[in-house]
Amino acid sequence: DAFNKSGRRLLLIGDGPERRRLAQRALPNVRLLGTQPEGIVLQAMQQCKAFVFAGEEDFGMVLAEAQACEKCVIAYGRGGAAEIEDPGVTGILFEEQSVDSLLDGLDRFARMSFDKVAIRTSALRFGRRRFMAEFLDFVNKVTAVLSD
Repeated sequence: DAFNKSGRRLLLIGDGPERRRLAQRALPNVRLLGTQPEGIVLQAMQQCKAFVFAGEEDFGMVLAEAQACEKCVIAYGRGGAAEIEDPGVTGILFEEQSVDSLLDGLDRFARMSFDKVAIRTSALRFGRRRFMAEFLDFVNKVTAVLSD
């Protein structure tokens, strides 16, 4: 509804229980592609201006994936988004899951500029190398404590 109201373009990839209802309500500026192969999703993420995530998840790996593509994330400021995003640096957090709150987030994004390098650097916190190094460090510490 926020994109219908604002006239901004939205490309929605994926399926879910609301897809049919969304397709019926969507104006021409909103395109629903349904489930797509990983390559199409990656291409869309690389070409978008920003990544919008209006849901609430505990972590939301897709937010880190968008950052890895150097994209600002505009997200509902609860759950994993509040942990992953650095407002004003890597993205915009909006307060409520409402049309007006999302529109406010979109307006703030339009007035700001973001450093792609800072966004990508933020995503590296969730990379495989760092995870493996931290996990190995944890295992070594536990092993040291248990062997004492």
